[in-house]
Amino acid sequence: AGGAEFFCEVKDTRGGVITKAKTVANKKGGFSLSFKAPEGGYKNYTIDFYENGKLFRTLKDVAFGELWLASGQSNMQYSFSMSETYAQNSERSEWLRFLYVDVFATYNGAQNEFPDEPQQNFENGCCYWLKGTDNIDAISAVSFFFAQELQKKLDMPVGVLMPNLGGSLLVSWLSRQAVESDSAYADYVKKQGLYLSSDEWDSSKVDWFSTMTANYNKKVAPLQSFNIAGMIWYQGESEVMMNWERGYYKKGLELLQSSYGELFGFKGKMPFIATQVAPFAYGDCKLSLHNNEFIEFAQGDPSSRAITTIYDIDLGFTEDMGGIHPWAKQPVGERMAASAEGLVYGRNDCFTAATVESTEISGSDFYVTLKNVGDGLVADGKTARGFSLADESGIFVQADAEIVGKNKIRIYSDEVKSPVSAAYAFAQNNTDANVYSTLGGEKFMPIAPFATNMSDSAIQWEEPSWARCDSDKGWHISGGSDTVFADLWSAKKCEISADENAQSEGNGCIVIAPEKSKKNFSVSPVLSFKDGTKKEYYDLALRDWSNYSTLTVMVKNDGQKDMEVSRLKIYTNAVTWFAPEVNACGEEKAVIPADGQWHKLTFDLDRLYLNGNECGAIYSRRKLSEINGFELCFKKDSGDEGKISIDDFRFTADSTEGSRGKFEPCVDRADNPWEFFCSLFSTLFSFIAKIFTK
Repeated sequence: AGGAEFFCEVKDTRGGVITKAKTVANKKGGFSLSFKAPEGGYKNYTIDFYENGKLFRTLKDVAFGELWLASGQSNMQYSFSMSETYAQNSERSEWLRFLYVDVFATYNGAQNEFPDEPQQNFENGCCYWLKGTDNIDAISAVSFFFAQELQKKLDMPVGVLMPNLGGSLLVSWLSRQAVESDSAYADYVKKQGLYLSSDEWDSSKVDWFSTMTANYNKKVAPLQSFNIAGMIWYQGESEVMMNWERGYYKKGLELLQSSYGELFGFKGKMPFIATQVAPFAYGDCKLSLHNNEFIEFAQGDPSSRAITTIYDIDLGFTEDMGGIHPWAKQPVGERMAASAEGLVYGRNDCFTAATVESTEISGSDFYVTLKNVGDGLVADGKTARGFSLADESGIFVQADAEIVGKNKIRIYSDEVKSPVSAAYAFAQNNTDANVYSTLGGEKFMPIAPFATNMSDSAIQWEEPSWARCDSDKGWHISGGSDTVFADLWSAKKCEISADENAQSEGNGCIVIAPEKSKKNFSVSPVLSFKDGTKKEYYDLALRDWSNYSTLTVMVKNDGQKDMEVSRLKIYTNAVTWFAPEVNACGEEKAVIPADGQWHKLTFDLDRLYLNGNECGAIYSRRKLSEINGFELCFKKDSGDEGKISIDDFRFTADSTEGSRGKFEPCVDRADNPWEFFCSLFSTLFSFIAKIFTK
C-alpha cells in the first residue's frame, strides 16, 4: 500500500544481520531498497522483507558475485542437456545461479498478449532462479558454459539472466525508444513490415519473433533492476536468412548496446560480447557479409565490445535440432568467458578476435598485418589454410599462406600473379580455416574472417571440401538436416583413403588403390545426396566453373609401370559430359610416369571435348555454369598393382566470357571410326566457313 514502510535484513547462515535497508512505498505501493552488498564470495545469505514490521517474503541461498545478461535466438536458447559435453559436466557448482525466463512469458495471463509499454515485473511463474546443483537441463547451454568458465577464472559466484527466443530478429529485442532514436533504422524496420506504432498496437498483429519490442517489453525490461556486469549475445541467423541490407544489423547491435546500457544504469557503455554465426547454408545470402558486421561493430568501440569467432567449432548436431544448431556449445561459452575476462575484468589485453590492421602488396605476395593477436599467430596444422586471392577480375581462388611474424601473414598463389585483394574464411563453408591468436602458449581464438578490397560484384571463393584432398571425409553443408560429416569422395573399381604423410601440398592427399583385375578406374567428389527418391545437391558445392579457365591437380604414380589419366569427365547433366584438354597436348589424356614423384596436370576449361570427342567441336567453360559433378578417370596395365595419389585441386580465374564453340580438323588424333567421321566433318565445316567469311 502507498506510504507503507518496508525494510529488509541481510543475514548470514547463523542468522546474524549483515546489513539492512529501509524505505517507504510510493502511491502505487511500489518500492525499491538499496544497501551495500557483502563482498562477493562463496557464502550463502538470507534476505527477509518486512512491511510495516511484518515479515512477508524471505529469499534463501542468495549469493553475491558477478551477474551477466545472456540473450539471443535458438543457438543461445539451445538447452544444456542437448549440448555435446553435457554428460562430462555432471559435477556442477552450487555457486552458479541462473534466472530462467519463460520463452513465451505471459501478459494478462496469456502468451499471445503483448504490452505496448515496457513492463516493470514478470507475471507469476514466468521466471525463476536455479542453482548449478538443481535440475538445469533446460537452461541455455552457452550460458552454463560461460558462467562455469567465468567462475573458474574469477574464483567468484557467477549468475546469468537468460531471456531468449529461437528464430527471433534483433528488432524484437529493442525498445520503441531505441528504434525510433535512429530514423534510418526505423524506416528500414517499417520497410520490412516489422514496425507497429503505439496507435496501431494490437496483440493480434504482434509476432513473438519479429515485431519490434515484442521480446523487449515482456522479457528484458522487467530485469532492469539487476546490476549486471555486461551482456553476451548469440543471434543473427534470422537476419541472414532474410538477407537484410548491409549495415542495418550493425546499427541494430549499436542500438541494442546503447539502450540496454541505459536500461541497466551503466554510466559508460555496457560491455557487450557477441559471437559470429556458425557456418550453414543460409540460402542465396552471403553469411560472410553478415558476419563481417559483427567485426565492424566491434571495431567501432573496442573498449566496450568484443567478438568471438566460432567457424572452427565442430558442426555436429542432434537430429531433432537440425544442422543450423551445432551441438558443441562449450567452446562458445568458454570463448565468451575469455573475452569477458579481458574486456571487463582486465585480466589480459587480448579479448576479441584478431582483425586486419594493414595490408601490403609486394609483387605477387600479399601481406596482411593483424591486431589483437595476443602472444602471436599460429596455424592449427602443418600449413595455414582458408585463404584466397583475387586479381583485378574480382574472382577469388584458393591461395597459400604462411605466418611470417608475430602478427603478419604472407598470402600467395601461382594462379594469381598480380593480387589486389585477399580474403580469409570469408565464405559460408569456412570450417577449413585454421589461424589463431595465442595467449600463454595456447590457442586463444580463431582470427576474424576478412576480405580486403572486395567489391559487391566480386566472386567469393567457396572452397569445396574435396579440393585440398586432406581427408576422405568432411562436412557437407546444405539446407535443413543435410549438414553431415560424410565421404568427400566416391570410387569406381578402386578403393580410396587419406594419407596425411604423403601430401603434395597442405596436410594430406587421397590415395587410390585400383582393383587388381580392373584396367579402368575412377574417383569423383561427392556433390549430391538423395532426399527420398529425389537427387539434391549440396548448396555450397562448387558447381559453377564458368569463371575459371584452368583446373590443376597434382598426381603421383607409385606403381611399377606408367599409368594413364584417361580423362576428366565433367558432367553438365545426367548423360552429357565434357573432357578438357590436359597439359596443352591437344588430347584429353596424359601419362603419369612410375617415378613416385608429383606431377601437375593442367586441364584447359576453354578447350572442352563433348563426350570426350577430340576430333569434333571444341567448347569453352561457358558450358560449365552448372555442373552435376566430375570424374577423374585412370587406366593402368592389368598387371600393375601400384597406387595413384591425388592432391591439391586448384582453379585459375578468368573474367572473360570464354571462346565460343569451334571446329578443328584433327584427323591424326582419331582413335575410332566415330572420331574419324567427326574429324572429316570438322575439316569440311572449317573449309566451308572460310569460303563464306572471305
